[in-house]
Amino acid sequence: MIMQLLIVAFIVLVIRLFRSKRYDSLSKRIIIIYSILWGTVIYISSFGFLDFNPPSNEVLLMMAVHVLAFIIGFSIVPISTLEVRQFSIDTLDRKLDQLTSNKFFIIITCILSAYIVSLVVKFFSLIALMDVADLRTDFYESNIYGTLFSIINGPILSPFNLLLIPVFSWMFFRKRNLLTLIQGIYLFGYASLGGGRFGFVRIGIGLLFVGFCIYLDKSNKIRRIRQLVFLTLAIVAIIGLMTTLRLDVDVNGKGGFNTAVESTSQQVLSYAVGPISAFDYAITNDYVDRIGGFKYGGLTLSAPELFIYIILNKTGIKYGKAIDDLVVIKQDEYISIGDGVWWNALYTSVLFYYLDLGWIGIIVFPFIFGLISRFLIKKMYKTSSMCCFIIITYVFHELLRSITDYTFVDVFTFMFMCILLFLSSSERLKS
Repeated sequence: MIMQLLIVAFIVLVIRLFRSKRYDSLSKRIIIIYSILWGTVIYISSFGFLDFNPPSNEVLLMMAVHVLAFIIGFSIVPISTLEVRQFSIDTLDRKLDQLTSNKFFIIITCILSAYIVSLVVKFFSLIALMDVADLRTDFYESNIYGTLFSIINGPILSPFNLLLIPVFSWMFFRKRNLLTLIQGIYLFGYASLGGGRFGFVRIGIGLLFVGFCIYLDKSNKIRRIRQLVFLTLAIVAIIGLMTTLRLDVDVNGKGGFNTAVESTSQQVLSYAVGPISAFDYAITNDYVDRIGGFKYGGLTLSAPELFIYIILNKTGIKYGKAIDDLVVIKQDEYISIGDGVWWNALYTSVLFYYLDLGWIGIIVFPFIFGLISRFLIKKMYKTSSMCCFIIITYVFHELLRSITDYTFVDVFTFMFMCILLFLSSSERLKS
């Protein structure tokens, strides 16, 4: 009970600290949302809900320390009042309007959306033949959508999805037209292809960030709340549908709707508490030893490492990637983390930090990510950069998604973010 009280005290302290006038509005909202989410997850995990094993106090402390390390790193980067005043919503609006009015961007959006629609049609034809759980397995292990999808998904479709989330969110709140609908078709269609649910959550997080962290016009606050509630309900309904399809829940007949709602609610709660219990399992069963020792940044920095690996591989230099040692254990093995509870894949982002450097990794990596996140906010304030806006939207998603997993492991995402960061510098030169 002492640990639970300390967690509550920690959340209250962070909220009171960041409500002070020394912090800008965007930084306040990001940290408060991040702290409340992580604090809530740590708190409810400590009770062992839904037959999950309650994690040890050491694991709960690790979770709290990593959050604190991020907050400290985030707070160290100073943002002056003058820099905040340099930020212009009108300038950001103008840059986004130029992008969404560009004929090439419109044509590419229409072509890729049409392609995604064709894949969605195939998706529904497949679920008529198999359940969604099997389809999801085949999505990762076989070529169910054809060779073209396998070729362009990583370098084109996935980065374009990351680009469209903040752009669609901006258009939804500021400039709704036919292109907004086409972008929505792409995003929701792409999110459904693997039979998963996190793709829809990513869209919802993008809308939350743009609607309540970037655009702070109080005169439109009520309207934005209504808009966000509408889309949130739509996203929850889609997630509920995916859940019922994956769990093969019978929603027909009396009580079918209640069964679907109950199943979805249990899944959401299990994704909140399960990863921490899984991390506790990893600590207890010495995953460090199982992967051959600490990886010294090879897991947390697996995306840039893969980029280097690809380049070296072209020159004939080959070596074993750090992430390869973890994937077999993390993805392929199911572990028992409760009474009849079997689990895989999701261990929170802290697993990567711990397997890299132990306790030092739990402190150092979140601290560095905090520094980088605040630096990007500072850069966006000074330049009203559209590219920084897109990057920060992605970072905000990764912060909230970290309660389940560490997902910055894709080389194409890494390359896309590097390109955006480079373009943001050219934006500054033009402004």
